[in-house]
Amino acid sequence: MNDPVKGCDVYKNIGCAHVDGFLCDYPNCSILKDYRMNERIKELEKQATTVVEGWSDENGTTRYYEFNREKFAELIVKECVKIALDEIVADEEIDKSDDIEDRCYLRGNNGGVVDAVVAIKQHFGVE
Repeated sequence: MNDPVKGCDVYKNIGCAHVDGFLCDYPNCSILKDYRMNERIKELEKQATTVVEGWSDENGTTRYYEFNREKFAELIVKECVKIALDEIVADEEIDKSDDIEDRCYLRGNNGGVVDAVVAIKQHFGVE
């Protein structure tokens, strides 16, 4: 999809003056990348926030929001781990290759991904 107007989330959702202009480098647009990152961060932020109800003397129940930084950090780490694990190539796919060097490389790559995931989880204390 090379038409930024149809494919650009920034343009569709909030508008963007760069679309169809010389500054638009869709799909490598830095504005688009920032927007997508910010949207995912907002989703994780919501997951780490709870509504707490308390009592108010004047009007009954009041609500406030409690942001859990530890949960937020854990969600980010888990998201990164998921992205890394998505890079693992299934053994069935590896075995389809006739080239032994390719098979060895992919198995080694898979091992490296697993090692990195274990190290990241241990470093941040995430299960």
